[in-house]
Amino acid sequence: MSKLSSDKMSLLKSVQTIDIHGFNQMRIINSLNNEGVALTNVIKKSPKLLSITINKKDSLKALALLKNMCYNYEIVDEGGIKKIAKSMLNRVGLLAGVVVFGAIAVFLSMMVWRVEIQGNEIVDALIIERHLYMVGIRSGVFRGSMDIEAAVDALRDLDGIAEGTIEVRGTVVFINVMEEEVFVVPEIPLLPSDLVSEFDARVTRVVLESGTARVGVGDIVARDEVLIGREILDLEGEVLDEVRARGRVYGEVAFSVQHVFSEVEVYAFDTGERESFSRLSLFGIGVGRGTCDSVRGWQRTTRTERFFFIPIRVTQNNYANIVMRERQRDVEAHIDSLIRAAVLDNIIKAGGSEVEVVHTITRIENGLIMLNIHLIGEVLIARAD
Repeated sequence: MSKLSSDKMSLLKSVQTIDIHGFNQMRIINSLNNEGVALTNVIKKSPKLLSITINKKDSLKALALLKNMCYNYEIVDEGGIKKIAKSMLNRVGLLAGVVVFGAIAVFLSMMVWRVEIQGNEIVDALIIERHLYMVGIRSGVFRGSMDIEAAVDALRDLDGIAEGTIEVRGTVVFINVMEEEVFVVPEIPLLPSDLVSEFDARVTRVVLESGTARVGVGDIVARDEVLIGREILDLEGEVLDEVRARGRVYGEVAFSVQHVFSEVEVYAFDTGERESFSRLSLFGIGVGRGTCDSVRGWQRTTRTERFFFIPIRVTQNNYANIVMRERQRDVEAHIDSLIRAAVLDNIIKAGGSEVEVVHTITRIENGLIMLNIHLIGEVLIARAD
């Protein structure tokens, strides 16, 4: 028998690969040979680690001998015709799955799977979609079965639509509409009205355009208080006319922000461990694994890709092992960041004016700290153009 034929026959035998831990490796080899255990492969990995391959029928004899000699061992691999058959069966199943999915993909590529509507601002897209559904423009139908001309005529008959086009590209139907011009109602003249404050404030400036100023610089006003009245008065104070009050009034306004935080902060620590799982799905039928119990509680990011012309979805779940830990907080730095954030949140209200910041710190029980921030700035408290 040729060497090649011998190698092929050895692949079909049931064998085991065993890692043996310990010194005096020649003693192990000689003892196994003396017991009639055939060694098909011997690898000295280190002075304390020996790897041997034996026929599976000699496994009980070899393991009993190693146990009697007080050696630690581990079965690291098994081979033979069963393993080869199992591997081939797995590959055949995968190949069959790919062939089936490919055939389904080709079949489904001849159908419509998405309807996109563009150009509408007033007419609701759902109304257009339901209207075209009645004439066969919908997902799940064959492209060749759709009557595009009849669908375009139906689209033009829809209230609010002046013109429209329908185009099929791949498995997507693109509907583009042009709506009818909308009649604009003439603007109705505004009725006489007062200008009232939007804040509790101390008035700093009054810019009057129409009406009569009810407050002056330095006055303390409340929210909803009239700042500019609708009346036009003569020198004697009699009402000549009523108008819509126009102008701008500025005032100093105080904003308060409160935060309660702990001296100990909890933060997310990335251990660096990563796992990734992918799954191919079509109509609820899936190939692959999306996750497993070993990553339960890990932080997940999911990425989904769809083929443009067929409804096959590939979902990839990436897991990162993030654990929560505690550490002592830098209290002063945290307070500074909270004050900066409060200023940024309220700077727009202050209209770009200088902002005075005052804060107080109170330590409460269980290591908690209460921070009160008071911001004072000039704000446009009322405006009408």
